[in-house]
Amino acid sequence: MIQKLQLRQFRNYTHLELEFTHPLTIITGPNAIGKTNILESIYVSMLTKSFRVTDSKLIQQNTDFFTIDIENDTDTIHLRLTSTQNSYKKQLKINTVPTVFKNYIGQNPVTLFEPTDLDLFSGHPINRRTYLDRIISQIDQKYLQNLQAYKKLIVQRNSVLKAAKKTYNPNLQEQLFVYNLQIIQPAEYITQARKVFITNIQKHINTYYMVISNESKKVHIDFLASANNKDELLKLLEDSQQHDIASTRTNVGPHREDFVTTLDSNVLNDRASRGELRSLVLAFKLAELDYIEKSLHKRPTLLLDDVLSELDEDRQNFLLGCLDKQQTFITTTHLPANLTQEYQHITLPL
Repeated sequence: MIQKLQLRQFRNYTHLELEFTHPLTIITGPNAIGKTNILESIYVSMLTKSFRVTDSKLIQQNTDFFTIDIENDTDTIHLRLTSTQNSYKKQLKINTVPTVFKNYIGQNPVTLFEPTDLDLFSGHPINRRTYLDRIISQIDQKYLQNLQAYKKLIVQRNSVLKAAKKTYNPNLQEQLFVYNLQIIQPAEYITQARKVFITNIQKHINTYYMVISNESKKVHIDFLASANNKDELLKLLEDSQQHDIASTRTNVGPHREDFVTTLDSNVLNDRASRGELRSLVLAFKLAELDYIEKSLHKRPTLLLDDVLSELDEDRQNFLLGCLDKQQTFITTTHLPANLTQEYQHITLPL
Protein backbone atom coordinates (compact mmCIF):
# COMPACT_ATOMS: atom_id res chain seq x y z
CA MET A 1 0.00 0.00 0.00
CA ILE A 2 1.24 3.47 -0.89
CA GLN A 3 1.58 5.50 2.29
CA LYS A 4 3.21 8.75 1.16
CA LEU A 5 3.53 10.74 -2.04
CA GLN A 6 5.74 13.77 -2.59
CA LEU A 7 5.86 15.79 -5.80
CA ARG A 8 8.24 18.56 -6.80
CA GLN A 9 7.70 20.58 -9.96
CA PHE A 10 5.42 17.91 -11.40
CA ARG A 11 2.70 19.32 -13.65
CA ASN A 12 0.92 22.08 -11.70
CA TYR A 13 2.45 21.14 -8.34
CA THR A 14 5.52 23.05 -7.21
CA HIS A 15 5.51 21.01 -4.01
CA LEU A 16 2.89 18.57 -2.80
CA GLU A 17 3.01 16.06 0.05
CA LEU A 18 0.19 13.61 0.76
CA GLU A 19 -0.19 10.76 3.24
CA PHE A 20 -2.64 7.94 2.59
CA THR A 21 -4.28 6.29 5.57
CA HIS A 22 -6.90 4.03 3.96
CA PRO A 23 -6.90 1.54 1.08
CA LEU A 24 -9.51 3.76 -0.60
CA THR A 25 -8.65 7.41 -1.29
CA ILE A 26 -11.11 9.77 -2.97
CA ILE A 27 -9.79 13.04 -4.38
CA THR A 28 -12.45 15.66 -5.13
CA GLY A 29 -12.34 19.15 -6.55
CA PRO A 30 -13.43 21.19 -9.56
CA ASN A 31 -12.29 20.31 -13.06
CA ALA A 32 -8.78 21.36 -14.17
CA ILE A 33 -7.58 21.75 -10.58
CA GLY A 34 -4.99 18.93 -10.73
CA LYS A 35 -6.82 15.80 -9.59
CA THR A 36 -5.69 13.74 -12.55
CA ASN A 37 -2.11 14.95 -12.09
CA ILE A 38 -1.97 13.18 -8.72
CA LEU A 39 -3.14 9.90 -10.23
CA GLU A 40 -0.78 10.44 -13.14
CA SER A 41 2.17 10.83 -10.75
CA ILE A 42 1.32 7.50 -9.09
CA TYR A 43 1.05 5.87 -12.52
CA VAL A 44 4.40 7.35 -13.59
CA SER A 45 6.04 6.13 -10.39
CA MET A 46 4.97 2.58 -11.27
CA LEU A 47 5.45 2.48 -15.04
CA THR A 48 8.03 5.33 -15.40
CA LYS A 49 5.93 7.00 -18.11
CA SER A 50 2.64 8.86 -18.34
CA PHE A 51 -0.59 7.57 -19.83
CA ARG A 52 -1.30 11.04 -21.25
CA VAL A 53 1.79 12.89 -22.46
CA THR A 54 5.49 12.65 -23.21
CA ASP A 55 8.02 13.04 -20.41
CA SER A 56 8.87 16.65 -21.22
CA LYS A 57 5.31 17.82 -20.54
CA LEU A 58 5.39 16.45 -17.00
CA ILE A 59 7.91 19.05 -15.87
CA GLN A 60 6.33 22.18 -14.44
CA GLN A 61 6.62 25.17 -16.75
CA ASN A 62 9.76 27.30 -16.36
CA THR A 63 11.56 24.59 -14.39
CA ASP A 64 14.08 21.98 -15.48
CA PHE A 65 13.18 18.85 -13.48
CA PHE A 66 10.51 17.00 -11.56
CA THR A 67 10.72 14.42 -8.80
CA ILE A 68 8.22 11.87 -7.55
CA ASP A 69 8.83 10.19 -4.20
CA ILE A 70 6.68 7.27 -3.06
CA GLU A 71 6.76 5.31 0.18
CA ASN A 72 4.93 2.00 0.26
CA ASP A 73 4.94 -0.96 2.63
CA THR A 74 8.33 -2.21 1.49
CA ASP A 75 10.18 0.44 -0.51
CA THR A 76 10.91 4.08 -1.11
CA ILE A 77 10.77 5.00 -4.79
CA HIS A 78 12.45 8.10 -6.20
CA LEU A 79 11.95 9.12 -9.83
CA ARG A 80 13.58 12.21 -11.30
CA LEU A 81 13.44 13.67 -14.79
CA THR A 82 15.94 16.42 -15.58
CA SER A 83 15.87 18.63 -18.66
CA THR A 84 19.20 19.61 -20.18
CA GLN A 85 19.77 21.77 -23.21
CA ASN A 86 18.59 19.28 -25.82
CA SER A 87 17.70 16.13 -23.92
CA TYR A 88 16.08 14.61 -20.86
CA LYS A 89 17.62 12.34 -18.27
CA LYS A 90 15.42 10.06 -16.19
CA GLN A 91 16.71 8.42 -13.01
CA LEU A 92 15.06 5.81 -10.79
CA LYS A 93 16.16 4.79 -7.31
CA ILE A 94 14.63 2.10 -5.11
CA ASN A 95 15.67 2.46 -1.48
CA THR A 96 18.37 4.91 -2.70
CA VAL A 97 19.82 2.28 -5.09
CA PRO A 98 19.88 3.24 -8.82
CA THR A 99 17.59 0.85 -10.68
CA VAL A 100 17.18 -0.10 -14.34
CA PHE A 101 13.66 0.71 -15.59
CA LYS A 102 13.07 -2.63 -17.31
CA ASN A 103 13.90 -4.47 -14.07
CA TYR A 104 11.48 -2.32 -12.07
CA ILE A 105 8.33 -2.31 -14.17
CA GLY A 106 5.87 -4.84 -12.76
CA GLN A 107 7.14 -4.66 -9.18
CA ASN A 108 4.28 -2.30 -8.35
CA PRO A 109 1.56 -3.10 -10.91
CA VAL A 110 -1.18 -0.63 -11.71
CA THR A 111 -4.51 -0.66 -13.52
CA LEU A 112 -5.93 2.58 -14.85
CA PHE A 113 -9.53 3.32 -15.80
CA GLU A 114 -10.04 6.73 -17.39
CA PRO A 115 -12.70 8.28 -19.66
CA THR A 116 -10.84 7.60 -22.94
CA ASP A 117 -10.98 3.88 -22.13
CA LEU A 118 -14.66 4.01 -23.05
CA ASP A 119 -13.51 4.34 -26.67
CA LEU A 120 -11.26 1.29 -26.43
CA PHE A 121 -13.43 -0.91 -28.63
CA SER A 122 -14.69 1.65 -31.11
CA GLY A 123 -11.58 3.80 -31.47
CA HIS A 124 -8.33 3.44 -33.40
CA PRO A 125 -6.39 0.13 -33.26
CA ILE A 126 -3.35 1.91 -31.81
CA ASN A 127 -5.35 2.43 -28.60
CA ARG A 128 -5.89 -1.32 -28.28
CA ARG A 129 -2.24 -2.09 -28.97
CA THR A 130 -1.19 0.46 -26.36
CA TYR A 131 -3.62 -1.13 -23.91
CA LEU A 132 -2.07 -4.57 -24.50
CA ASP A 133 1.47 -3.24 -24.19
CA ARG A 134 0.80 -1.41 -20.91
CA ILE A 135 -0.62 -4.48 -19.23
CA ILE A 136 1.61 -7.24 -20.59
CA SER A 137 4.80 -5.20 -19.96
CA GLN A 138 3.97 -5.24 -16.27
CA ILE A 139 3.62 -9.01 -16.03
CA ASP A 140 6.36 -10.11 -18.42
CA GLN A 141 9.79 -8.42 -18.51
CA LYS A 142 10.74 -10.36 -21.64
CA TYR A 143 7.73 -8.87 -23.40
CA LEU A 144 8.92 -5.35 -22.59
CA GLN A 145 12.44 -6.16 -23.78
CA ASN A 146 11.17 -7.68 -27.03
CA LEU A 147 8.76 -4.79 -27.56
CA GLN A 148 11.56 -2.23 -27.18
CA ALA A 149 13.82 -4.21 -29.52
CA TYR A 150 11.05 -4.61 -32.08
CA LYS A 151 10.14 -0.91 -32.08
CA LYS A 152 13.79 0.04 -32.53
CA LEU A 153 14.15 -2.33 -35.50
CA ILE A 154 10.98 -0.99 -37.15
CA VAL A 155 12.24 2.59 -36.79
CA GLN A 156 15.57 1.58 -38.36
CA ARG A 157 13.92 -0.36 -41.19
CA ASN A 158 11.59 2.57 -41.91
CA SER A 159 14.58 4.92 -41.99
CA VAL A 160 16.20 2.75 -44.66
CA LEU A 161 12.97 2.80 -46.67
CA LYS A 162 12.66 6.58 -46.43
CA ALA A 163 16.28 7.14 -47.39
CA ALA A 164 15.86 4.88 -50.43
CA LYS A 165 12.99 7.06 -51.60
CA LYS A 166 15.38 10.03 -51.82
CA THR A 167 18.58 8.33 -52.91
CA TYR A 168 19.00 5.13 -54.92
CA ASN A 169 20.26 2.31 -52.73
CA PRO A 170 21.70 -0.66 -54.67
CA ASN A 171 21.80 -2.76 -51.48
CA LEU A 172 18.23 -2.08 -50.41
CA GLN A 173 16.94 -5.63 -50.93
CA GLU A 174 19.77 -7.15 -48.89
CA GLN A 175 19.40 -4.59 -46.09
CA LEU A 176 15.67 -5.20 -45.82
CA PHE A 177 16.20 -8.96 -45.71
CA VAL A 178 18.65 -8.58 -42.81
CA TYR A 179 16.11 -6.44 -40.94
CA ASN A 180 13.38 -8.99 -41.67
CA LEU A 181 15.45 -11.75 -40.05
CA GLN A 182 16.05 -9.57 -36.98
CA ILE A 183 12.43 -8.46 -36.70
CA ILE A 184 10.82 -11.89 -36.67
CA GLN A 185 12.48 -12.90 -33.37
CA PRO A 186 10.94 -10.25 -31.07
CA ALA A 187 7.79 -10.10 -33.22
CA GLU A 188 6.93 -13.73 -32.53
CA TYR A 189 7.32 -13.25 -28.77
CA ILE A 190 5.10 -10.14 -28.80
CA THR A 191 2.34 -11.83 -30.78
CA GLN A 192 2.30 -14.97 -28.67
CA ALA A 193 2.22 -12.98 -25.40
CA ARG A 194 -0.70 -10.92 -26.68
CA LYS A 195 -2.55 -14.11 -27.64
CA VAL A 196 -2.06 -15.52 -24.14
CA PHE A 197 -3.33 -12.32 -22.53
CA ILE A 198 -6.45 -12.17 -24.71
CA THR A 199 -7.14 -15.86 -24.04
CA ASN A 200 -7.00 -15.27 -20.29
CA ILE A 201 -9.23 -12.19 -20.44
CA GLN A 202 -11.71 -14.20 -22.52
CA LYS A 203 -12.01 -16.76 -19.70
CA HIS A 204 -13.53 -14.19 -17.31
CA ILE A 205 -15.04 -11.48 -19.49
CA ASN A 206 -18.45 -13.11 -19.96
CA THR A 207 -19.02 -13.60 -16.24
CA TYR A 208 -18.19 -10.00 -15.46
CA TYR A 209 -20.19 -8.64 -18.39
CA MET A 210 -23.29 -10.62 -17.44
CA VAL A 211 -23.22 -9.42 -13.83
CA ILE A 212 -22.52 -5.78 -14.74
CA SER A 213 -25.01 -5.46 -17.61
CA ASN A 214 -27.62 -7.97 -16.41
CA GLU A 215 -27.62 -9.28 -19.98
CA SER A 216 -26.83 -12.77 -21.24
CA LYS A 217 -25.09 -11.61 -24.42
CA LYS A 218 -21.92 -13.51 -25.27
CA VAL A 219 -18.67 -11.58 -25.48
CA HIS A 220 -15.97 -12.87 -27.81
CA ILE A 221 -12.52 -11.36 -28.33
CA ASP A 222 -10.81 -12.18 -31.62
CA PHE A 223 -7.11 -11.36 -31.70
CA LEU A 224 -5.94 -10.39 -35.19
CA ALA A 225 -2.36 -11.65 -35.15
CA SER A 226 0.08 -10.42 -37.77
CA ALA A 227 1.33 -13.99 -38.25
CA ASN A 228 1.18 -17.35 -36.52
CA ASN A 229 4.93 -18.01 -36.50
CA LYS A 230 8.29 -16.63 -37.62
CA ASP A 231 8.24 -18.32 -41.03
CA GLU A 232 4.83 -16.90 -41.82
CA LEU A 233 5.86 -13.39 -40.74
CA LEU A 234 9.06 -13.57 -42.77
CA LYS A 235 7.05 -14.47 -45.88
CA LEU A 236 4.60 -11.62 -45.20
CA LEU A 237 7.48 -9.15 -44.86
CA GLU A 238 8.97 -10.37 -48.13
CA ASP A 239 5.62 -10.24 -49.94
CA SER A 240 5.01 -6.71 -48.62
CA GLN A 241 8.43 -5.42 -49.63
CA GLN A 242 7.37 -3.51 -52.75
CA HIS A 243 4.45 -1.98 -50.84
CA ASP A 244 6.85 -1.02 -48.05
CA ILE A 245 9.26 0.61 -50.49
CA ALA A 246 6.46 2.58 -52.14
CA SER A 247 4.95 3.72 -48.81
CA THR A 248 8.34 4.09 -47.04
CA ARG A 249 7.13 2.20 -43.98
CA THR A 250 6.79 -1.36 -42.70
CA ASN A 251 3.21 -2.49 -43.26
CA VAL A 252 3.09 -5.89 -41.52
CA GLY A 253 4.03 -7.01 -38.03
CA PRO A 254 2.85 -6.65 -34.41
CA HIS A 255 2.72 -2.85 -34.78
CA ARG A 256 -0.32 -3.45 -37.03
CA GLU A 257 -2.11 -6.01 -34.84
CA ASP A 258 -5.53 -5.50 -33.34
CA PHE A 259 -8.31 -7.30 -31.53
CA VAL A 260 -12.02 -7.23 -32.32
CA THR A 261 -14.71 -7.65 -29.67
CA THR A 262 -18.20 -8.89 -30.49
CA LEU A 263 -21.43 -9.11 -28.54
CA ASP A 264 -23.62 -11.96 -29.77
CA SER A 265 -21.48 -11.96 -32.95
CA ASN A 266 -22.08 -8.23 -33.54
CA VAL A 267 -18.85 -6.25 -33.85
CA LEU A 268 -18.61 -3.38 -31.39
CA ASN A 269 -18.12 -0.07 -33.17
CA ASP A 270 -19.36 3.51 -33.08
CA ARG A 271 -22.96 2.26 -33.36
CA ALA A 272 -22.79 0.19 -30.17
CA SER A 273 -24.78 1.57 -27.27
CA ARG A 274 -22.91 3.50 -24.60
CA GLY A 275 -24.32 1.11 -22.04
CA GLU A 276 -22.79 -1.88 -23.81
CA LEU A 277 -19.43 -0.16 -24.17
CA ARG A 278 -19.38 0.93 -20.52
CA SER A 279 -20.27 -2.55 -19.30
CA LEU A 280 -17.65 -4.14 -21.50
CA VAL A 281 -14.82 -1.77 -20.56
CA LEU A 282 -15.64 -2.24 -16.88
CA ALA A 283 -15.64 -6.02 -17.35
CA PHE A 284 -12.29 -5.79 -19.14
CA LYS A 285 -10.76 -3.76 -16.30
CA LEU A 286 -11.92 -6.19 -13.63
CA ALA A 287 -10.68 -9.17 -15.64
CA GLU A 288 -7.40 -7.30 -16.09
CA LEU A 289 -7.04 -6.84 -12.33
CA ASP A 290 -7.59 -10.56 -11.80
CA TYR A 291 -5.10 -11.58 -14.49
CA ILE A 292 -2.34 -9.29 -13.19
CA GLU A 293 -2.88 -10.65 -9.69
CA LYS A 294 -2.77 -14.22 -10.99
CA SER A 295 0.43 -13.52 -12.92
CA LEU A 296 2.34 -11.52 -10.30
CA HIS A 297 0.71 -12.81 -7.10
CA LYS A 298 -0.04 -9.25 -6.04
CA ARG A 299 -3.09 -7.07 -6.61
CA PRO A 300 -2.49 -3.96 -8.75
CA THR A 301 -3.17 -0.48 -7.48
CA LEU A 302 -6.39 0.73 -9.13
CA LEU A 303 -6.64 4.29 -10.45
CA LEU A 304 -10.12 5.54 -11.37
CA ASP A 305 -9.79 8.90 -13.05
CA ASP A 306 -13.12 10.72 -13.28
CA VAL A 307 -14.98 7.68 -14.59
CA LEU A 308 -17.83 7.53 -12.06
CA SER A 309 -19.63 10.34 -13.87
CA GLU A 310 -19.50 8.20 -17.04
CA LEU A 311 -21.32 5.29 -15.36
CA ASP A 312 -24.98 5.02 -14.45
CA GLU A 313 -25.99 4.23 -10.88
CA ASP A 314 -26.06 0.44 -11.31
CA ARG A 315 -22.60 0.30 -12.87
CA GLN A 316 -21.28 2.72 -10.26
CA ASN A 317 -22.59 0.49 -7.50
CA PHE A 318 -21.00 -2.59 -9.04
CA LEU A 319 -17.62 -0.88 -9.45
CA LEU A 320 -17.68 0.60 -5.95
CA GLY A 321 -18.45 -2.86 -4.59
CA CYS A 322 -15.18 -4.17 -6.07
CA LEU A 323 -12.85 -1.73 -4.36
CA ASP A 324 -12.01 -3.70 -1.23
CA LYS A 325 -9.52 -6.04 -2.92
CA GLN A 326 -6.77 -3.51 -3.66
CA GLN A 327 -5.61 0.02 -2.91
CA THR A 328 -7.76 2.35 -4.98
CA PHE A 329 -7.53 6.05 -5.83
CA ILE A 330 -10.58 7.81 -7.25
CA THR A 331 -10.80 11.32 -8.69
CA THR A 332 -14.23 12.91 -9.02
CA THR A 333 -15.91 16.27 -8.70
CA HIS A 334 -18.21 15.08 -5.88
CA LEU A 335 -18.20 12.28 -3.36
CA PRO A 336 -20.28 9.30 -4.51
CA ALA A 337 -23.57 9.15 -2.62
CA ASN A 338 -23.65 5.34 -2.77
CA LEU A 339 -20.27 4.68 -1.14
CA THR A 340 -20.31 2.26 1.79
CA GLN A 341 -16.60 1.57 2.38
CA GLU A 342 -14.35 3.51 4.71
CA TYR A 343 -12.20 5.99 2.81
CA GLN A 344 -9.86 8.94 3.03
CA HIS A 345 -11.15 12.13 1.46
CA ILE A 346 -8.78 14.69 -0.05
CA THR A 347 -10.30 17.94 -1.28
CA LEU A 348 -8.53 20.13 -3.84
CA PRO A 349 -7.29 22.76 -3.75
CA LEU A 350 -5.56 21.90 -0.50
